[in-house]
Amino acid sequence: MELEKLFKTRSALDEIAISVKNIIFASFPRITAEEREDIEQEVKLKLWRKICRGKKVDNLRSYLWKVVYTTALDVVQERIRGASKMETVQQIDALSASRLESLSPEIMVEKKELAEIMKREIDLLQPRRKTVVQLYLTGMNLEEIADFLKWRGNQVRHLLYRGIQDLVATVNQKARKGGSK
Repeated sequence: MELEKLFKTRSALDEIAISVKNIIFASFPRITAEEREDIEQEVKLKLWRKICRGKKVDNLRSYLWKVVYTTALDVVQERIRGASKMETVQQIDALSASRLESLSPEIMVEKKELAEIMKREIDLLQPRRKTVVQLYLTGMNLEEIADFLKWRGNQVRHLLYRGIQDLVATVNQKARKGGSK
């Protein structure tokens, strides 16, 4: 009897693991294998903790989607934090003045045009997403934005993620239209 129960538990855990992997692949196709594994492990830990606390999951599929989504946002946020401001300053200092001067006028114009396009696209975002994206681009982290706006951290993280997702979708859509002309 115990062996049968163990096999049922093992089978259920394997099905959950497959569901988590499928959600990650479907929702976040561009993340690295390492990030995918981090998300998967963190989701399993969260689920395990919930079960150990005796909590009941009414809709497992919905719960998994929610946990995968928020965990992925945490992993992405951690990756962004990983590229510290100090490293960025050191990289900029490493570029010599002659290297910066050697940039062609065409490249400078392209960068300026790209910045203008991004500004226009950001201006088209929904107001709350736009606010969060603009504050993030000024160098504020998610916690600082939440404190500044007096909003919940999860709300700010969600608005930033969705704002960036909207920008990427718009850029990809315009790139496809431009490529088909």
